[in-house]
Amino acid sequence: MGYKHLTREQRYTIEALLQTPMSRREIGEVIGVSTGTVSREIRRNCDMRGYHRYRWQLAQKKYERKMKVRRHYMKFTDEMKCFGDFEIDTMISRNRKGAIMTTNDRCTHLVLIRRLAGKEATQLASTAIEAHTTPGSVAQTRTRTG
Repeated sequence: MGYKHLTREQRYTIEALLQTPMSRREIGEVIGVSTGTVSREIRRNCDMRGYHRYRWQLAQKKYERKMKVRRHYMKFTDEMKCFGDFEIDTMISRNRKGAIMTTNDRCTHLVLIRRLAGKEATQLASTAIEAHTTPGSVAQTRTRTG
């Protein structure tokens, strides 16, 4: 069973039905979610000022703010504003005679791969600097990973 986020309309319906003598189970049946989902939504989004009532507008604002912060909900444009969050790793061959360097950009999911002449840290550093400063090298060797 896949998880889905509550919609604005479902949040509004929860607030409206809480003002009637309906149980959380009945509210869940009306909006098509489980009793636990309704209970968690109410618990997480009660207005802590005043009467501790569920407010759908407050719940929606909290949800939208949370989604802006979460990385995998970020939308990327062609300008790649998030480009540059790199993770560099090395892979050494089974016989320990060769090695490659991989650079993963966590924001754009692009990968850069370079063969290393040696396994020393200085060789890795110079290869990484060269790969990221040589014009055109990134565009020619980058591939999408998913």
